[in-house]
Amino acid sequence: MDYTLLAVDGSLRPKAEQVMRRLRDDGHDLYVWSGNGVRWLELRKHGLESLVTDCFEKPATNPAETVTTMGLPVMPDLVVDDDLEIAAALGGVWVKTYHVPYAEDTEMDNVYRIITEWAQTGASTDPRFRAPRPR
Repeated sequence: MDYTLLAVDGSLRPKAEQVMRRLRDDGHDLYVWSGNGVRWLELRKHGLESLVTDCFEKPATNPAETVTTMGLPVMPDLVVDDDLEIAAALGGVWVKTYHVPYAEDTEMDNVYRIITEWAQTGASTDPRFRAPRPR
């Protein structure tokens, strides 16, 4: 969540709410995880709680292995993360780190485009996309 959806000051990345809403409207279930624990408080603060199905703590090491032993009620189809290792290990979209508020940030538009392409074709040509591993 930190540096993917939130800047260091806790502000929400531009277009995060709009893209999350569009993904939900498209039929995707959204889960949020964070290396800093379950983050419902921050989701409520930014009015995102109703868009998110559940929250989890993100595995800090060996994500591909750890996620299978965490007892999650679901396994992620794709992840969106500013950590390339997480996106590569689990499959998903690697986004630029969002440290400080920047109104011109367009990463969430890229996220929506990549996820939509993947949902329609099973792949994406974007270099930030990492294919999910077979289950």
